[in-house]
Amino acid sequence: EALDKLKSSTFDAVLMDMVLPGIGGLATIKRIRGRKAGKTLAIVGISGRDADAQAARAAGADAFLVKPVAPRLLAQTMADAVMARTAT
Repeated sequence: EALDKLKSSTFDAVLMDMVLPGIGGLATIKRIRGRKAGKTLAIVGISGRDADAQAARAAGADAFLVKPVAPRLLAQTMADAVMARTAT
């Protein structure tokens, strides 16, 4: 469903949970990055396991957070990821 929404709307960022029903977060990040619009989209991976950080970044995530996440940290991380993507 998220991949379909990315086709029909414009977004600055995606908060990608690494554990999704039907398709994993890593595969979804790779699919997003494989699209033309996915090259400029900021992606922040999120999981309850710190061990997912390296794989998320290798798949194309700009940043990674471990749950639970303080709202202020989430907002700052998303903003930083968007700024980094738009600066290039």
